Amino acid sequence: MLRERQVDGLLIASSFMADATIAELRRDHFPFVLVNRGSRGANDLAVLVDNEAGVRQAIAHLVDLGHRRIGIIAGPQTTMTGQQRLTAARAALREKGIRLDPALIAVAEAFSLEAGYRAARRLVLATEPPTAIFGANDLIALGALRAIRETGLDCPAHVSLVGFN
Repeated sequence: MLRERQVDGLLIASSFMADATIAELRRDHFPFVLVNRGSRGANDLAVLVDNEAGVRQAIAHLVDLGHRRIGIIAGPQTTMTGQQRLTAARAALREKGIRLDPALIAVAEAFSLEAGYRAARRLVLATEPPTAIFGANDLIALGALRAIRETGLDCPAHVSLVGFN
């Protein structure tokens, strides 16, 4: 169908496209490049974000501001990006000598404003809330900002916030 419409190739920027669809493109020898998504195909072309370095810089910034109780709003663990960013956040905190309280990890069900809002509410309403929050992407962080403000807290006076795209 794509060839019939004179499509020469695809840039695939969806982390939610089914692996079967990508396998079909590969099987049909249809050219594609994956954007911010890993692949099982040895010859697939992909443009990836350095999640580890980006998350490490974001966490270092919060630590440099003096934060030790840092909440993590991870993205969906069904995605490579969500998994990599949570793993990187844990490692970055460990490198800084900070023990991550499991109660400070909230996994958002999507990389969305609403999911970030719901996850942040769980963190900021906890008995011992974080003094800073790392959001796995900017939409999650924007949702977290809304939750922070709605609970009467000020960002950054009460809770610092950083997102990473």
